[in-house]
Amino acid sequence: MALAAPLLRRLRLGSRTALALAIVLVFAAMTRFEPSVLRASAMAAIALLATLGGRPASSLRVLAYAVVALLLADPFLLHSVAFALSCGASAGIALLSRPIGARLPGPRFLREPFAVSIGAQIGVLPVLLWVFGTFPLITPFSNLVAAPAAELLGVYGFLASAIAGVVPSLGPLLQQPTALLVTWITGVARSGAAVPFRIDARGAVGLASLLAAGASLACLRADRAVSDTASR
Repeated sequence: MALAAPLLRRLRLGSRTALALAIVLVFAAMTRFEPSVLRASAMAAIALLATLGGRPASSLRVLAYAVVALLLADPFLLHSVAFALSCGASAGIALLSRPIGARLPGPRFLREPFAVSIGAQIGVLPVLLWVFGTFPLITPFSNLVAAPAAELLGVYGFLASAIAGVVPSLGPLLQQPTALLVTWITGVARSGAAVPFRIDARGAVGLASLLAAGASLACLRADRAVSDTASR
């Protein structure tokens, strides 16, 4: 959408929405309609249609509509681990990224991506524990390192692939940056997988209990501070 934005801004709302939906469809087709791509494409299409109708919806509601529509179209997606992980990550980001980002220290350009990564990992935690039995603690940090390259890969790779599809002779040259980005992401993934720090379901329950206890203590201290201020 960012690449097509100069053209989209020149069109009326109806034509703009139709072209944007076509771009989403082409992107989904180029990525072979993988389960996570289906989820993202369905959410993008629903958000576009909601904007066209003058009723923008929250990301969590868009996710719910997308999941229902996709499962009605293909109930077997219910058995796809990739689909469950994608939906869980999206739900975690929608629900938790802002509250976590507001409480993390540090500059905003680091705090916000890290909050998104933590929210996504909390969202996929039940699926990872159910399917694989463990959860690597290094994952939020690995995502933070890999995310810039992944975002650039999605945009540049789409553009390079579209041009190479029209002029195949330019493909080897245009895809050199793509190969570098893929190498970086693969290296980050392998390095993260080599880190031995993991927790199982029992450890996750214990960690959640500790976090809940910490949150309760923090709320109690905040209530006391408010009470002391009011009494003064």
